[in-house]
Amino acid sequence: MPRKFLCLAVALLWPVLLYAGTTGKIAGVVKDKETGEPLPGANVIIVGTTYGASANLDGEYVILNLL
Repeated sequence: MPRKFLCLAVALLWPVLLYAGTTGKIAGVVKDKETGEPLPGANVIIVGTTYGASANLDGEYVILNLL
């Protein structure tokens, strides 16, 4: 009986595990090249896509749910 339960659990969770590895994230900090100071409000985009983000007050950005 435990073996059947394990097989059923694996069969039900397998699609979830496969889907979990299909998205990603890009994070970073936008800084001025000369002074090294963060650039708040800078727009960061991935060319050729509709993905992008705006930097916060510390110049940090995160782009989520990348395929």
